[in-house]
Amino acid sequence: MKSIIQTEFRHLLTLKWVRWTFLSLLAVEIVSAIFLVKITQVQDTSHLSAFEMLGFTFRSGFYTVLFFLFGNVAISIASENNSGVLKTILSLLPNRGDYLTGKCLAHVVLGIGFTLTALVLSLILGFFSGDFSGLLEGTYIIISSGDLWKSLFLATLIIIFPLIAGLSIALFFSVFCRNSGMAVILTFGFFLALSLTGFSDLTLIFDFNNKLLTHYISFPLDTFIALSKGLPSTWKPDIFYLIFGSILYGGLFFFTSLALFQRRDFS
Repeated sequence: MKSIIQTEFRHLLTLKWVRWTFLSLLAVEIVSAIFLVKITQVQDTSHLSAFEMLGFTFRSGFYTVLFFLFGNVAISIASENNSGVLKTILSLLPNRGDYLTGKCLAHVVLGIGFTLTALVLSLILGFFSGDFSGLLEGTYIIISSGDLWKSLFLATLIIIFPLIAGLSIALFFSVFCRNSGMAVILTFGFFLALSLTGFSDLTLIFDFNNKLLTHYISFPLDTFIALSKGLPSTWKPDIFYLIFGSILYGGLFFFTSLALFQRRDFS
């Protein structure tokens, strides 16, 4: 398994879309920073905190990472099958499941790497926009700098859950579809459907209205941005919905992908 993950990860680093993801990430975060500065000037806001800049650009960068990452995962199995590469690889492996699991984990590692890259870029942009100080009202401390750093760490940590769940969904459609184009369409179509449903007034099973996965993809960073502005915001109970929903979607789609991959004829 370890060798499969390492081989797949090294292969991913040679692909052009990885470089395009980094360049797009850099461009989106810079544009987001400029946009936030201009909006602040128009609204005549007296102070734009470094933490607020960090949260805003980090959220934009993270969505950019998800777009490229989910798209690549969606075409991975389907394109390998169409080219005949998958048949050759599977003939050399005793267990198909190890290959699919290794591919998924390699993308998870890459996704975490890109997420941390987005965070570092946002930290740099935040540094140039101001100081990472706490929020004060006169001499009264609304939120200390230490609490904001802790909130940033928490937001970065729990945002990994919807990242992994989303990768599992994209992987399912890549295994399910024989055409890579259809896999991409169904992947993003599924996320769009979840997003639209999550913001509707529909009553879902287990009273899951507005508790769908896509509703929480930006939840940690939205909460952090609110805290950086000094707005009242809490992590609970939404953080538990995020973790539960991510585990539910991630587990369901990954193990379904695994079962389908084991039984499907790729000849």
